[in-house]
Amino acid sequence: MYGILSIINHKKSSSKMSLVTDYLSIRSLALCIVFIGIILCSCLLVSTTPWVGSTLTNVSYVEQEGWKKLDTEVTVSSTTDNFTDGYLIVNITDNSSSYDALRVVSNSSLNVSGNALYWDGNRIGTIDNTYDGSNGILRIDFNAVAPLSNSNFETGDLSNWIINDSYTGVTAQEWVESPADDDDVPDGNVDADPLYDDHRANDVPQTASVQSSTIYEGSYALRLDIDGHVDGGYGTAHGPLVISTGFTAAENDSITLNWYAADSGDWYDVYGFIFRDDNNDGVWDDDEEYQKLFHDVGSDTGGWITTSANVSSNVAGSNVRFAFLNGNYDASGGQAIGSYLCIDGIVLEISNTMAVNNTMVESIIENIEYSNEDDNPEVLKNYSITLKESNYDVDSNTAVINITPVNDAPGVPGNITNPLDGYSVARGDTITVNWGNATDPESDEIYYDVWFYNGTWTQIGSMVNTSSMSFTMPSDNVTEAKFKVYANDTLLNSSEVNVTFGILDAPEFTYTPANQEQLTTYDEELNFTIESTLLSSFEWLVDGSPISGSGFSIVNTSNSSYCLINASQYINDSDFFMDSYNISVVVNNASLRRNDTYSWDWTVTESSATDEGEDISFIVNGSVNTTSYGNESYVRINTTYDDDLDENGLNCSITFVEFNTTENPSGILLKVEVVNKTSINVSGAGFTHDDVYQYIDIGFSNETLVNNDSYSRNIEFRVLDKLNGGSLVINSVALKHLKTGVWETYTPTKLSDDGTYSYFVVYNVSGFSPFAVLADYSSSSSTTSNNDDGLPYYLRKQLLEQASSEETEEESPEEPVNAESSFVENSENTEDIDTYQVTSSSSGDTIKDDDGNTLTMVFSGIILVAFMLLLFIWKKKKDEEQ
Repeated sequence: MYGILSIINHKKSSSKMSLVTDYLSIRSLALCIVFIGIILCSCLLVSTTPWVGSTLTNVSYVEQEGWKKLDTEVTVSSTTDNFTDGYLIVNITDNSSSYDALRVVSNSSLNVSGNALYWDGNRIGTIDNTYDGSNGILRIDFNAVAPLSNSNFETGDLSNWIINDSYTGVTAQEWVESPADDDDVPDGNVDADPLYDDHRANDVPQTASVQSSTIYEGSYALRLDIDGHVDGGYGTAHGPLVISTGFTAAENDSITLNWYAADSGDWYDVYGFIFRDDNNDGVWDDDEEYQKLFHDVGSDTGGWITTSANVSSNVAGSNVRFAFLNGNYDASGGQAIGSYLCIDGIVLEISNTMAVNNTMVESIIENIEYSNEDDNPEVLKNYSITLKESNYDVDSNTAVINITPVNDAPGVPGNITNPLDGYSVARGDTITVNWGNATDPESDEIYYDVWFYNGTWTQIGSMVNTSSMSFTMPSDNVTEAKFKVYANDTLLNSSEVNVTFGILDAPEFTYTPANQEQLTTYDEELNFTIESTLLSSFEWLVDGSPISGSGFSIVNTSNSSYCLINASQYINDSDFFMDSYNISVVVNNASLRRNDTYSWDWTVTESSATDEGEDISFIVNGSVNTTSYGNESYVRINTTYDDDLDENGLNCSITFVEFNTTENPSGILLKVEVVNKTSINVSGAGFTHDDVYQYIDIGFSNETLVNNDSYSRNIEFRVLDKLNGGSLVINSVALKHLKTGVWETYTPTKLSDDGTYSYFVVYNVSGFSPFAVLADYSSSSSTTSNNDDGLPYYLRKQLLEQASSEETEEESPEEPVNAESSFVENSENTEDIDTYQVTSSSSGDTIKDDDGNTLTMVFSGIILVAFMLLLFIWKKKKDEEQ
């Protein structure tokens, strides 16, 4: 029993081992089959890609060489040998630009017509309307449905469509149909001439849009709307009109499109066409062949209508275009209109096609040409060619375009803008010749050569680096001349730009008044005139703006002009004080195309220190600065002025005027008239014209405030340190003030010296009116020092001269001289004007009358007597020594 069991167990064990061995063998066999399948599939896939065993050749291209084929020996391999529903794309992939262009040309069996490709007369492909090679990308589709640009409007806009949204209406063209021809229109419900539209002027708005509310397929469709009114009941109006881009269609090619129309105020009257645009201008001309696709009149199509048609022989060919025209029929007779037309899903199906094989594709690639018109192209460009087969396999190959650059001449300079062609230039004038900048394709630095012609060409400018240069016209008798300008980059010259112009004698002008600085009072008028030797036009300006208002008159002739201005009428200001005006005249000589300007500076003052201001050298209008503290105002006016000189060559001596007031000084104006010192009446003044450094009149617009309602009235002035070779005698400086016919004398305080001027101040003047600055100059340095007697130099000099005169008259030289008596006598000799002396200080004024009764006068007299005695003793001792 044991033995039998042992045998049985042994058999079971052997059976298990056998099963394991069989399982392993089957698994190995399966893995081998899978591996072999993978290898076979891989080999099959590789063998069906179109580019096996082929490479593209690199291209050498010289800048702007023109059209050149990319590769003339191409091998295309695919096991399917069929490119139906496939495509070919050539693309400039690196450094592409708008100058890159591609095209396919006819050769042998291959024929290209418009955007259609034929092989032995059979249609094999269509060039894409967008990627037509003009932008460096060329796509050719090998299918029965020709690609049309934006034919389904899925771009979301109206790109590749031409819109006329101001269509003026139908005018009985051959294709126009009367609404009465439609079965839906009741008999007789049309106007008198239904083949002509009845647009009401400016009342037929038209719009074209791409919208998503009414669509046939996709996301967008075209919609054309019309609204407004017609001029008569039951009339028509049409618009807008839209026209597609061109495409190639053969006879019997199939067209399918979808359209929908409805009223939005009255019935629609809509059309659809294709036409052959023979001149390819995007306009449907009356003599161009057409095919009507649809025309309908009604209130609503009841949904989308699909229209199909075969292309007729009269329109077949290149540059075929769609045209859709919206319109409206006034079915109600009320003259108000409104309707719309929608278009979607346009398809062109090629009727006669041939399957494209390897040989055809090879021929197409070998006849693709490249061109680049860039003057400064990138020198290295990569391009690729991509193929798609009927089994949807896609493969690409690449190559390089090597461009050899060529130096290009600069562009032509811009037109010469001065002088202009046909105008004239004055003989002997220096003019600036201007022209527009040139550009260089390689951005090289540009220079200009300029030539002048007056019988022979002469170069007047070489390597000029700006677009202008100055040139003095010759003074010969030539009456016509020329300029020409070239641009160059040191290697090549551009074409020239030139100008022809005339040469005339320069105009000559006569002006009155001859003096450009004019000064008058407010109640005067002044006549400004100008005469020209050439025919001219004139424009008068005041302060840079054309003269306007009242109070002036202008008279122009062909050669002259005058402008008469009445100051009081032109200014017309009852509170006028003073102001300055620039009166200018612009003379335009049309033949010379130039303007000449002449001007006068006219100062008008309300009144003057002298009779009508005839002796005034110039006037200073001070700059007023006011500082307020509570109810008190401090006014300081800067009168420093260095732009004019008086008759003695001196600037204005007054530098500052200041005062305090408790009144409101706002709006106050100051003028300083620098007057010819010879106009002073020095009879009895106590000084001569030679003693006067400068004569000035200080006036204010509000004299009452300044002279009666102010205090601490101070004047700062300056005197030259050197004059006519002499040095300023400091103690000779004084300020004389003419007040109510009497000359007051102020002794100033010296403030500073800047090496050119000595600066002084006089405090507490009694008022403002005419002033005379007195000063003396001496070449002796001793005269510039102070004398111990403390007298001003001009007074000491006067007394010394008087004493010397009296000493000569006396019989006995030992008799003392009464200097005080002599001074008083001199004062008593005045005829019209009494003489006073004022010693200025911060505490007030001390005035001495002619009697000499003050302590100051007595003290001065004692010092004078002592001084004269010392002189007498010194002279006596000297005589004894001799």
